[in-house]
Amino acid sequence: LALSAAAGHDNVVDALLAVSPADALPLAHDAARSRGHARVAEAIAAVAEAAGLTGLTQPAAPPRGWPPLLDATHDPLLLVVDAADLERDPTLARRILGGDGAPPRAALVRGLARPWADQLGGASVDALRAAWGDRTVSVTFSPDELYQRGVAHPTHGRALLAAHEETRTFGAFLDLAATHGDADYVSVSQCEQALADFGLPAAPPIIAEQLGLDPTATRSNLWATPAPKVSVLHHDTDDSMLLQFSGTKRFTVVAPCAHGMGVAPCAQRVERRRRVAPGVYEAEASDDVSVNFPLLNISAYAKGDVDGFPLLRPERAFAVDVREGDALLLPAYWHHQVESLQHGRDPGKLNVAANYWFEAPGKSLDRRLLSVLAGPLAIDFT
Repeated sequence: LALSAAAGHDNVVDALLAVSPADALPLAHDAARSRGHARVAEAIAAVAEAAGLTGLTQPAAPPRGWPPLLDATHDPLLLVVDAADLERDPTLARRILGGDGAPPRAALVRGLARPWADQLGGASVDALRAAWGDRTVSVTFSPDELYQRGVAHPTHGRALLAAHEETRTFGAFLDLAATHGDADYVSVSQCEQALADFGLPAAPPIIAEQLGLDPTATRSNLWATPAPKVSVLHHDTDDSMLLQFSGTKRFTVVAPCAHGMGVAPCAQRVERRRRVAPGVYEAEASDDVSVNFPLLNISAYAKGDVDGFPLLRPERAFAVDVREGDALLLPAYWHHQVESLQHGRDPGKLNVAANYWFEAPGKSLDRRLLSVLAGPLAIDFT
């Protein structure tokens, strides 16, 4: 019913209204109203009024303290387990990601990254320079802590503003990091060499063997940055695991709704910022298109700006801190915003993590559905 209402298929909606339960009407009404299908919205509102439902035109406001910062199990969205739990149960990772037909969940895995966190010794600059100084990495430059964002575009209406990147040694990055936040914000956003060359696991620990992952088919990435740094709300088309080696990352996560439109997905052209001098950037057009970054500004929504996103369900969102030594397992198509937080008593240390993306065997029903819906439901700004 909600999908038909969003598409404006009034004949289909009329047929479904005769057999749909009352609790399905608010979502369908929001779907029609937000996409400008007035006649469909009026028809749903009339049926709702006859069923005794009122107030359909009011968007749901986020509850106080939203999104809740979780440090315990938040069924059905987040499971908190220890690394030992994964070792004891070789089917646990597959079940978390929906491989058994159940809805997928995110999982905070405590202690999974601890061996490498201890190896890095808290990620002091001197220790990292000694260990990785000659390694080749991709360094990202930004004029502020938001390394990418959607912006108004005079021709297309909207474009994704992407950060400037340069290939440097890790030692050169550390030199730049010493002045982070002055003229530029800098971070390591890729490693040009294999993670094994950094002394880090080539594939996600424990679950790679349990899921039968091919390490050569597993994409990986090294993140290293002074705080603050924000990767704005986006989704990945693969399942993923983040290992946190130093510092804390705060994930604000929006789990998909059945219709996939809660975050207002969109397709937009990518416009790159080219760094021409320290702190000086010029816009540079490209032919690239991104479908990973939605219209939803989750930070503004959390502060009460809810009118533009009536399909977002607050109960489908949560925030969780991934602390040093822990890991986060995240299903494909789950939107997430990531903040690299300051070291509490030692601001001179870096926030360091590794990410792995992979296709778990036996794609979950949710993943198959969302992969089909992702294109047709996206607002096209290209």
